[in-house]
Amino acid sequence: MKRFHHAAASWAPVLLWMGVIFWFSAQPSLPGLPDPTADHFLKKGGHAVGYAILAVLTARAARSGRPLSLRHAVLATLIAAAYALTDEFHQSLVPGRTPSAYDWSVDIGGAVIGLVAYARPGGLIPPGLGSRHTGDLQ
Repeated sequence: MKRFHHAAASWAPVLLWMGVIFWFSAQPSLPGLPDPTADHFLKKGGHAVGYAILAVLTARAARSGRPLSLRHAVLATLIAAAYALTDEFHQSLVPGRTPSAYDWSVDIGGAVIGLVAYARPGGLIPPGLGSRHTGDLQ
């Protein structure tokens, strides 16, 4: 039972964040900036940051208290990429939204950048995101 509670506590933030992404994708339109170039970078940056967070939360859950490994990073990347793909499909069903392979690639790029920041020794993301985070891939 204790193991179940640990797994639930580890994976709940992942599922919650997926819900946040789903909510944003369900919006027919999002407010933008008046300058089209700035708006483009803001929205693509939102994609990258959103999936960076998803990948880090997923890697944290997958490692389950163990040191971060390449296997955890690859799994987190694959889960983020798969979710991004389903998110693009979801957007095809929302009036005013369209799926985009470009957005999907930005999502995957954000996931990879987030994991690099998480895995880097003395990285940008504090080790307090989980016990025994070594800061590097083993």
